[in-house]
Amino acid sequence: MNAFSTDNHCTAASSYHCALIGEGNLTLACAKILEQSALIIDIIITSHKKLIAWCSENNIPFAKSTDDYYQQLKAENFDYLICVINENKLHQKIIELAKICSINYHDSLLPHYAGVHATAWAVLNGENFHGITWHAMNDRIDGGDLLLNKQFSVRPNETSFSLNIKCFETAISSLPELIKKLLHPPLTLNSQQPLPKNFFYKADKPKNNGVITADMTLTTISRLINAADFGHIANDFYSVKIKIGQNFYILLQAQCVFDNHNVIPGSITEITPESIIFAFAEGYLNINKVANFKNMLDLNEVIKLEKIHLGYSLASGDQPQLKEYKKISQKHYADEMFLIKQIQLQRLANIGITANTHEPANRQYLVHHSSNLTLTNSKFVAVFCRFIAEHMQQPSVIVPIQNRTTSFKVEYQDFFLAYSFICADISKSTTLDELNKSTQLQLSQLPLIQSDIKWRYPKLNSDFIFPQLLISLEHIPCKQSAIIFHYYQEQLELLLSEHIMIDVNLIDAINSFLLLLQQHETENHIL
Repeated sequence: MNAFSTDNHCTAASSYHCALIGEGNLTLACAKILEQSALIIDIIITSHKKLIAWCSENNIPFAKSTDDYYQQLKAENFDYLICVINENKLHQKIIELAKICSINYHDSLLPHYAGVHATAWAVLNGENFHGITWHAMNDRIDGGDLLLNKQFSVRPNETSFSLNIKCFETAISSLPELIKKLLHPPLTLNSQQPLPKNFFYKADKPKNNGVITADMTLTTISRLINAADFGHIANDFYSVKIKIGQNFYILLQAQCVFDNHNVIPGSITEITPESIIFAFAEGYLNINKVANFKNMLDLNEVIKLEKIHLGYSLASGDQPQLKEYKKISQKHYADEMFLIKQIQLQRLANIGITANTHEPANRQYLVHHSSNLTLTNSKFVAVFCRFIAEHMQQPSVIVPIQNRTTSFKVEYQDFFLAYSFICADISKSTTLDELNKSTQLQLSQLPLIQSDIKWRYPKLNSDFIFPQLLISLEHIPCKQSAIIFHYYQEQLELLLSEHIMIDVNLIDAINSFLLLLQQHETENHIL
């Protein structure tokens, strides 16, 4: 047991000040409670629009969490730093600014489920109890001494969404008790008892990253479905998938019916226009709605396409493909998070297309040029990125690009998009050579993006999921895009989907790019 105290902060009669850091509605709710208490808010660090608006209305100083706010915090003279919802680990120099203690909120009963996705892991593991913790901050994530925790029961059919709501409500209801402690130092803190393998990183995934297999019990499947249910909140964890016939499908709606039976686990027991029912150990899985990685599907389509029948059985979970899928997903988790943030900032390259009365374009034609291009792939992409940035009049863009890593690996075609992205930061001081080096490096290590992001991020800009514009550096370009600049063996082709109408804006954009390309060739003495 430890105590935080100073000689100048020992009586309730003193005024105590705090700084608040966090995002989302929980931080806003906490700010409103703090503002009504005897604890004085000196500054709030956030990028949450509603919280910023509230700060402005109540004359509370704030700084954006996306900026370097250390100096602003340093200029204040606060006793407590309270961190509610913050994705990034705070630097030790920020933690040490609080004169008495820096405190963090966590959505589990520490030391259980430290790290991220605490509620989802609790559902996956079938916990009967869960809770929240207010703890002191140190140099270990979620590793500081305990100040206050609250426990509550977990229902058998609890989802990540419903458990998150319980954590939200418990955090709000426990905050007055926490404030009371903060107003009466010294603080009494209890050391955490270390537990083995109880920290979960952002990239950690459940078995097979959510793919249902014949050797699973219905209890495991039920927990897998419930843990993947984030409600209307973006799901950066996983989606539940099942392989029916030759293809993988995403489960959008399914029910688990527990019942004893003697049917072979993983086999189909009933097929109707409204459902496909599989038997598993402990009961049945009734599948009602599925999707591929593009669209929601009618079950009749799936039944006809896969030619499934009564007695058809799923594969077991020991497939090398599934184990590799989980590893790849973990490895490229950070790439997906980066991409999501960039899309939310609307930096996706997209040449505007407006259908008109012109005839549809031919599917493919050669772009006439003065000579064969002798640019390297990276230089071609660099010029293209510059064109896009200038065309969109913004300094930073993402250009979808064919992903050579997975294009010819049929076993992964359902799990990952057939393309990836190049991120180009272009300013007035950026030279074409610098941009070329950057694209060359990115081309050598293109990330893999999971195809199910369309379903895990319902508010995501779908332009990336089905990009209109794509660069291909391969012999067989991606077929998902409406416009493809295809650069292969020093030949530049423009491929247009059959339904695309030739538009004046599109023609102008193409001509601008070709002009830029010719200028680049001339400047570098390539012709």
